[in-house]
Amino acid sequence: DKLSFTDDSLIRLSDKNWKKKVVLPSRVCRLLEENELLRTLDAFFSFDNKPLILFFKDPQDRKALHQAIWNFNESPIAIIVENNVVEIFNGFAIDENKQLLKRLGGNETLNDFTYFELVTGKTWEKYNDDIDHKNRVDYRLLENIEAVQKRLKEKGLTQTTANALLGKVIFFRYLIDRNVRLNYQEKELWNNEDLCNCLSNRNDFVAFIRHIENKDSGFNGDLFRISESEFSTIDQDALDILIRLLRSEEISTGQQSLFDMYDFSILPIEFISNMYEKFIGKENQENEGAYYTPTFLVDYIVSETIGKKLKESNDYNCKVLDPACGSGIFLVESLRKIIEKYIEINEIKDTNTDDFRQALKSITLDNIFGIDKDPSAIQVAIFSIYLTLLDYQKPADIGKFKFPNLIGTNFICSDTFDLNNKDLKALEDKKLNFNYIIGNPPWKRGGIKKNSCCEKYLKQKGYLEKVGNKELAQAFVFRTLDFTNPSTQCALILVSKVLYNLSSDKFRAFILDNLFISQVFELAPVRKEVFNKSNDSAVAPACILFYKNSNGELTDSNIIEHIALKPNRFFSLFKVFSLTRNDIQRIQQDRLKKYDWLWKVLVYGSYLDFIFIKRLKANPSVFQIISDENNFVFGTGIQESSNPQYDSSHLKGSLFIDAKAVNNFWIDDKKVSTFNKEKVHRIRSVKDIFSPPMLLCRKALDTKRFILKSAVSYQKAVFKDSITSIRAYNGNLSILKNISCIGASKLFSYLAINTFSSIGIEREQSQNEDKFDFPYVELSKDSYETFERIYKEQYDAKQKDIVDSVKIQQLDELIENKYDELNEEICDTLHMQEVEKDLINYTLDISMPLITKSNGYKNIFNAIKQDDQQLKEYAQVYIDRFANSFNRSGKRFTIEILYSKQVIGMYFKVIDESMFTDEVVFTSDNENLLPTITALTSQKLTDALFVQKDVRGFEKEYFYIFKPNEKRLWYKAIAYLDVNEFDDAMLRVGRNRE
Repeated sequence: DKLSFTDDSLIRLSDKNWKKKVVLPSRVCRLLEENELLRTLDAFFSFDNKPLILFFKDPQDRKALHQAIWNFNESPIAIIVENNVVEIFNGFAIDENKQLLKRLGGNETLNDFTYFELVTGKTWEKYNDDIDHKNRVDYRLLENIEAVQKRLKEKGLTQTTANALLGKVIFFRYLIDRNVRLNYQEKELWNNEDLCNCLSNRNDFVAFIRHIENKDSGFNGDLFRISESEFSTIDQDALDILIRLLRSEEISTGQQSLFDMYDFSILPIEFISNMYEKFIGKENQENEGAYYTPTFLVDYIVSETIGKKLKESNDYNCKVLDPACGSGIFLVESLRKIIEKYIEINEIKDTNTDDFRQALKSITLDNIFGIDKDPSAIQVAIFSIYLTLLDYQKPADIGKFKFPNLIGTNFICSDTFDLNNKDLKALEDKKLNFNYIIGNPPWKRGGIKKNSCCEKYLKQKGYLEKVGNKELAQAFVFRTLDFTNPSTQCALILVSKVLYNLSSDKFRAFILDNLFISQVFELAPVRKEVFNKSNDSAVAPACILFYKNSNGELTDSNIIEHIALKPNRFFSLFKVFSLTRNDIQRIQQDRLKKYDWLWKVLVYGSYLDFIFIKRLKANPSVFQIISDENNFVFGTGIQESSNPQYDSSHLKGSLFIDAKAVNNFWIDDKKVSTFNKEKVHRIRSVKDIFSPPMLLCRKALDTKRFILKSAVSYQKAVFKDSITSIRAYNGNLSILKNISCIGASKLFSYLAINTFSSIGIEREQSQNEDKFDFPYVELSKDSYETFERIYKEQYDAKQKDIVDSVKIQQLDELIENKYDELNEEICDTLHMQEVEKDLINYTLDISMPLITKSNGYKNIFNAIKQDDQQLKEYAQVYIDRFANSFNRSGKRFTIEILYSKQVIGMYFKVIDESMFTDEVVFTSDNENLLPTITALTSQKLTDALFVQKDVRGFEKEYFYIFKPNEKRLWYKAIAYLDVNEFDDAMLRVGRNRE
């Protein structure tokens, strides 16, 4: 009661229907029901289907429970009441010496964990450092494995052999901790010490491996294969390192193994996949662009596809294909969902029967299919499936349960594009009527090699010209169509850039014409947090494309749900997909066919931005102006390499301008040298781009303002391809100066965020087709010269031995004033309306900080003060829209604002003129706000998607809106969207009455 949890957020395991109140991954439900320690759970606090707090009372084995919670790795907080004493623990961090969870407090800190503190994120703000991912079990385990891998390599093992050996040991621990009957050396059940003893004798260990591989006594296959020649390199010293790992001894200086605290009966089977892809598959990542798929993305895709179908169906069968299955993470979770449905439909109580064992085999053979060219990955996938099947066996006995033979029928080891592979051809010919095709295919740019199976396939099918940048993931979209029937639904993780890159325009045209796209889930705005456990720190941004083959039907009127996840604390910490209302938009497919740039608008903008940008694009663009070959020429500079081919002797002696010399409106002479190279790697054939007058534009934008860094050069000069030169003829220097000024304006920043293919998606660079696609505006003549003069004066002032800070501040103010004048002039020239100016301000004040994560960016999530002008500006939009309609016949339109630090509400009323005091009236009637607080947390859209709620509606005397008190939610630009929604609702009511 003290924590004020709502009935639907506190899930009590004593409630027989608790699983119907929350949708957790199957593996999590099974642990809470069947693990002997975790099933003693009294209740858990659920936020967006995430068990954030676990509640236990009077545990029998304190240490064992603490370690089980840490291994569970799903809940950051555990509250344990023991002998009526409340203690709060960090579920993600364990004290290595005490072997207990780290304590966060007791009864005195309970107020930090009240309902409102949790759902507003204040709890997580306070305890952010405590729940750091580096304390979590999966991170610590991978850290231990990495240390042992390094030691094994020091003992002379190759990386491949070291990884395979580690993989085997981890797999054996999974079998031991899950009480799988191994039936070896007259002992059914093994423990960790038995495995250590086996490792202490090399011959015994080899014999044990052969037993596990044997088709009669074991798993009918070899996981993490080690050849005889590789075995010969493994001596007892190497095996002794593994023993130290298993016995929790020091494995390297300062690194203690925690294996006595790892519980592989709780750690998910997917960890084997993660481990494979992190260590063994590392080379594959680099060569193919095949990346580790985070579990939360797997859960989302499986929930939105297989999970949704099974929930709505009375049939457990659901055929799933992963065309690039890797180590099988999608298929394992899909199989669990299918088995759970089978158990539910048939009301299975006893799983230790021959009928149930046969059903498990049939379910797998009928429903689970994967393709991958990496034989090691296929083996990991199959063994993960086998472990999943054993999870449903009590007791789990590898001698008793004969595993289905999956290789060659269900799992095809082949290049997915090899049309000559007999197993793959047989799979395609079966026309299996797959319900779903899901996966995370390799993304590598340039991954389609010359004469590869993929290239031959694309040529044969006529798709080759439709693939941008030879990107492998695009080819997989085409390939999935060969396995679909009219009802097959596909969901692939793709690199986001395919939706925006200019080179992928033919791919976009194809998917819009030939697919019914049901959902695009764009994760680019949170790209640095999605793959934060990948080997590649510069991993590209991801999106998920949900689609069906149109089979020739017209796709124009299909409605696409577009979701753009923005940075938020819940996603950063717990990978919960928590959205705001404006993150979700619905768009008719033909709009994207007609306006290719709309793909990007959907990420950071709204339909109001679409209307505004469409109007702007009706003006002549800079690109159109400079494409007039009689007056301009433009191109990028030279490319250098260690093996230059092209003669550049004719440019020797010219000035060489480094890209960093180009500042806003001026060129730093100190970064200009003399060009002296005889040859370069590549030189543009475009004539005159090194001749003055020319505007030099850097490829990288100014990352603070997202403006074009450009300056006019009045001298002949050479530069690299990170600079684009626009050379003017016929006295058109003034146009170059205008371009430079517009490129430094708010309008340019606004368009960069909402239309440039790379900004806010991958990196803050711009291609020429992007950066010159903004309206050309005639400006007053002295704008450029004024900026140039003040910037140079500012630079000189900063270089003096004694810096005059007062003068620098005055110059800073002069620059800001000049920018204000420039922006105002552009707005006036383009006849911008108030709403359009507000859209620009929202993009720069809210979207830009979300992208740059600059200092203080979290201020956009802060509460607004009651006297802040922002609330009145928001309210004024309603007054401007409705006052004229309602201010008549002795009535007045007024807005009552209910303010609190947590929630803000607005009542829009029509009252008698005699009662009218002001258009906007503030009140602090917090009693009326308190019931609203619980309604404002989040609303379930699907089993895996949640939207932060606002509450809006109509009563007889007024209409109203309530939202959390967050700066970004009460911006004037958002008011236009909210007002339009009320307006539309009123019109609908009016039409219905007619």
